[in-house]
Amino acid sequence: MKIEIKGGYTPYDIQFSRERGSGEDCYPSEFEGQNVEVTGIVTAVRPDKDYPNFFFQDPDKRKWAGIFIYINEGYNSPDVGDMITLKGDIAEYYGMTEMKNISSTTILSSDNAIEPVQLEAKLVSGSCSEWAEPYEGMLVRLINLVVSKTSDKDGRWIASDITGSVIVDNYLFVGDWPQPELCTHYKSITGIVHYT
Repeated sequence: MKIEIKGGYTPYDIQFSRERGSGEDCYPSEFEGQNVEVTGIVTAVRPDKDYPNFFFQDPDKRKWAGIFIYINEGYNSPDVGDMITLKGDIAEYYGMTEMKNISSTTILSSDNAIEPVQLEAKLVSGSCSEWAEPYEGMLVRLINLVVSKTSDKDGRWIASDITGSVIVDNYLFVGDWPQPELCTHYKSITGIVHYT
């Protein structure tokens, strides 16, 4: 399914970067510090009424297509599947590109679906890297994983496939967060790449 975005920018326009950056930067957006209008489809909403941040994504790109939306308290968050146009400031926060200070939100349509990009763990593991950064903020699916380290004090655990390992956390999870035992097998895990 192809969904056309007309006018303004897409998350791909904001995210794509060939420059590594310095210090805490990790492929910073060329739009950092600018107030822009961006259109995309909501892929995940944090289930916290006081802090309901969300992610949205360009529906037609497989890389550099997702962005984190940092919102103020009291913001009426959209639903997963909403195509929205936002106006706000582009910033970098600990190496992650985000949009904040949202001044306008327009819902263009609802019930839009985005298929997760299927990846191997090595493509999203490690710190800032040229192979992981293109998936920052994107909805992805990893397959055939086993738990290689059980939960830490914050409920995060590590899952591995034959290529590498990823940290799995409950930032966007709704329901009872699993506390799997070592070597528990998962056919797949789907979520957003947050902090590469």
